[in-house]
Amino acid sequence: MALLVSPAPGWSVRGSVGTGYTAPTGRTEETEAIGLRAVRTTRALDPERSLGAMLDVNGSLVGAEVLLTAYGSRIADAVQLGEVAGAVGQAELRNASAPTRVGGVEALAVWRFAAGKFIANYGYAQGSRTDVTSGVREALPLLTRHRVGGDLMIERPGVYRWGIEGTWFGAQPLDDNPFRTASKPYVYVMAIYGRQIGPVELIANFENLLNVRQTNTDPLVRPTPGMGGRRTTDVWAPLEGFMANVAVRYRWK
Repeated sequence: MALLVSPAPGWSVRGSVGTGYTAPTGRTEETEAIGLRAVRTTRALDPERSLGAMLDVNGSLVGAEVLLTAYGSRIADAVQLGEVAGAVGQAELRNASAPTRVGGVEALAVWRFAAGKFIANYGYAQGSRTDVTSGVREALPLLTRHRVGGDLMIERPGVYRWGIEGTWFGAQPLDDNPFRTASKPYVYVMAIYGRQIGPVELIANFENLLNVRQTNTDPLVRPTPGMGGRRTTDVWAPLEGFMANVAVRYRWK
């Protein structure tokens, strides 16, 4: 269900609410990492049921186009992976004992000028779930609490265009990580440059300019196997370092 209203010229507000239903499956984020050979089916699973709501506000403020989004969701009977008591290296799927909750805010502002535009964005997210063994509520892993970014694009149509984008990612809660309980914040920067020379266009793209890699902070391989015999930790930062590629495009009539 959705509702769209325009409270003032140039402004719009949209609200939406929806529900969902998912049949239980052995394919979860945890089993994707370890496969299904170490996963037992020792109990019947209930389907997951979700409820979500979103509110969007769009308009103009201080010379910028702005978009503000608030959202929240609740998942009942979420399927989680837990250890099997007395069986080393074995795991089983269970329904969570309490709902998983996620909520947050996304803000975006776009300033346009003669030669291009600048985009600023901010994201805040928070989530929690119950521990599959103890039932105690804990922070949802791999969910970045704060994210701040900027994107500058300069263009002269038919001649050149270039842009640079940078995003700061705050700490993420980690689960079953032998090296740390929270990830290390990092900055991810990328850039693009394009040049038109007659019918030929040259495009150069650069990713991860600061060469940020998770393995520069901690090893990816665990010192001892984790749940279900897992040998690696979760990925919370880029695994690839600096990357660059160049493309040539030719246009003919």
